[in-house]
Amino acid sequence: MQPEADYEIEGYYRGCCFPCGTVVINGTLFVYYGGADRYCAVATCDFQELLAHLLTCPP
Repeated sequence: MQPEADYEIEGYYRGCCFPCGTVVINGTLFVYYGGADRYCAVATCDFQELLAHLLTCPP
């Protein structure tokens, strides 16, 4: 995760995403986070696709 949206880049702590919690529901990973210490947001992805990608990364 990296800051890309305006609300993640501009704020008290510029260019920061602060992950706060995660949960997997029906195969979807939800990552709740703060953007630039000003907004709350959620990012999602397919959990199995994420795991498959991570297993291809070098140690």
